[in-house]
Amino acid sequence: MTIQERKDRAAEALFIDVTCPIKKATGYLQSIEQSEQAADLIRREFQDTRIPSSRKQLMLLSEDERKSIIKKHVDDWGSEVGEPSITSLVKLCDTWDCAIQHVYNKPLTPLQIKKMLQMYVIGQDKYCEQLALAFYLYNDKLEMDEYESRNAMRDSLFVLGPSGSGKTFAIQTLCQLFNAPMVLVHCNSLVQEGIVGESLSNVFTRFYENHGKDAEMMKRAVVVFDEFDKLLLDGHYNGRILNEMLNIIDDKGEVTFDENFCTSGNVKKITVPTHQMLFIFTGVCNGLENVTRHRMNLGGLGYATEEAKSAGVEWIEHVTKSDLEALGFIPEIVGRIQTLTHTVNLTEDKLVAALDSELSSPLTSFTRKLAKHGIRLEVSDSGKKAIAAASYKNQLGVRGMKGILYDVLRGELPRLLSEECENERVLSIDKEYVTKTLNTTL
Repeated sequence: MTIQERKDRAAEALFIDVTCPIKKATGYLQSIEQSEQAADLIRREFQDTRIPSSRKQLMLLSEDERKSIIKKHVDDWGSEVGEPSITSLVKLCDTWDCAIQHVYNKPLTPLQIKKMLQMYVIGQDKYCEQLALAFYLYNDKLEMDEYESRNAMRDSLFVLGPSGSGKTFAIQTLCQLFNAPMVLVHCNSLVQEGIVGESLSNVFTRFYENHGKDAEMMKRAVVVFDEFDKLLLDGHYNGRILNEMLNIIDDKGEVTFDENFCTSGNVKKITVPTHQMLFIFTGVCNGLENVTRHRMNLGGLGYATEEAKSAGVEWIEHVTKSDLEALGFIPEIVGRIQTLTHTVNLTEDKLVAALDSELSSPLTSFTRKLAKHGIRLEVSDSGKKAIAAASYKNQLGVRGMKGILYDVLRGELPRLLSEECENERVLSIDKEYVTKTLNTTL
């Protein structure tokens, strides 16, 4: 790490501690400029002691009080020190569990939103870029009046990619950062009205009840049709469900649902316009690869086209809307999707990078839990590579590494979480430990 990097990290720690008076912070910053050792001492002091202590104090306050303190700190920092970086703002919001627009007034560009997202989502740069643009346009619509928003640009996404590759996680992350309400529709369990199971209108009724029956909040929802391709499976295809979706995702659409789940008497119907909502479809789409490869090899007397040759194994980058229709998606749905994007299976190196991620590492929850019992979890580079290799071998993605970590630690957890010890203990995980507990060869 260079001297400048050490200074920057120390300054970031000062910025994140919103309880540190700005004049005191500027004094610390001056000492950082004069001494590399001072930078290391300040960073350790704030990260290890002062920020956790400040967090305990501020989290006892109401959400509005906390937001007011954080916003004032950000404003003062901008006036006295300089504009904070996007990475510092994201870390501040992550530390204090607040939305970025509540503490930072300036509009964010698509590239800034992409940078924010890449701090959480590893190795999915193209998807991050497309999702960031969609969120930028979505936030832009929310700032417009009724007439403008109905005619403004909209970007509905269809996200292809394997399970565990971060399709839904990336959306959830941006919703948290921007305080956007998210409606998650599990398409694999949808049935039409009148049949036992989950109907589309029930999803909105449940969301409405769980969010204080706030119709204004619902107008700006991010609606995710997860595993949308499951509606095409035998026994799942239902024209009524798809027609209901068409009414919702139309530019002049609306969604109608029951006010509550009362089974007796007349239930009031709620109707909410959907022109400000952001719609995202996700799916694995089994069989789509064959459709795409077949299209790209047509003509040339059986020889692959130059486009197909250049595509190599990355067929997913060449999927078109016509391929979705050939797979079975109805043209009316496909026609309302502006952008096709995708995620990919991560390499072992990318999975290791996810373990090292400062904000979204699967290790974090284990590290924090064990720390409460006086145990410091240390995972060596070889241990991380072994965990990543196990995930890659079974194509489990980042999400799957949490399960692997639990399998690795499960044998020790009952004892470690039951013992009382005044002195700090260290639990070291290396490749040998991983392979032994998983009973596998990596």
